Amino acid sequence: MDQATKERAQRELPRTAPVTAALTEVANAAARLSAARDRLNEARAELDAAIAELDARARRLRRAGADHDMPVGPGEVDAVERAVAEFERAANDLVRNRGDAATLDDDLARRRARSTD
Repeated sequence: MDQATKERAQRELPRTAPVTAALTEVANAAARLSAARDRLNEARAELDAAIAELDARARRLRRAGADHDMPVGPGEVDAVERAVAEFERAANDLVRNRGDAATLDDDLARRRARSTD
């Protein structure tokens, strides 16, 4: 093979720099993909643990409700929740009204004291 043929063959060969750059990109992408898969697996494990904990809490709640003859169905629990919220509102209203009554009693007592002086 003469020198001219070698030179022509070298010119016809593709450049290796773009191939090397592409391989580097593929390797980097593969590393990012692997890291993303690891994070996904960790997130799935955390989700599974959270679901298991929620299920355990629900079982404990149902058991406690049954032990105390409390309703355990979703609709019944919602009704109890509404009743408790209404009770809390009534209690807050009572406390506020007692405070208002005490203020009015004090005001009335001051007025009576002034009128008798």
